[in-house]
Amino acid sequence: MNQGGSMFYRILFLLTIPFLSFADPAPFGLEINKTTLPEARKLYSLALASKNKESKTKTYQIDTRKINFKGLLSLQATFNEKGILAAVHGTMEKTNFERMLTTLDNKYELITKDVPPAGNKEAKLKDHNTIIFIEAPHLSTQMAFLYMNEQIWNKAMATIAKNGNNQKLQEKRQA
Repeated sequence: MNQGGSMFYRILFLLTIPFLSFADPAPFGLEINKTTLPEARKLYSLALASKNKESKTKTYQIDTRKINFKGLLSLQATFNEKGILAAVHGTMEKTNFERMLTTLDNKYELITKDVPPAGNKEAKLKDHNTIIFIEAPHLSTQMAFLYMNEQIWNKAMATIAKNGNNQKLQEKRQA
């Protein structure tokens, strides 16, 4: 786990490339790379939470009061410029981490898992062309989850690495 902030939020910020259609997971009935904004509006009450001018994405807060999922605290859906679902992300009570990991591990391919008895916990899984990332910071009562197209995940990771290298270079120049 990096120390410069939550990787989850860094990745969300980096939704910058177009999406392709694949048969991908459908968390909360919202299929990644397929569900359209009008289809999502039929399922849920959505409120615009943010717009990213650079990536031309819009993120909507989903009213979770009608979703029967124990411990779900927040749920958001990000749509690309064509109105196609790009990512589903949210938070839930940290006590759900083990149950969610077990459920996901039984359904998807486990890529990495770091679940120490104490400390930050995280896991990355894959299904078709979707990366699923869950994390539970040590000193938090909440955990985060993210479903995202694999190409976007890889681009986000490359951008994070590049920004980290640029920051290290800048720090060396200032020293």
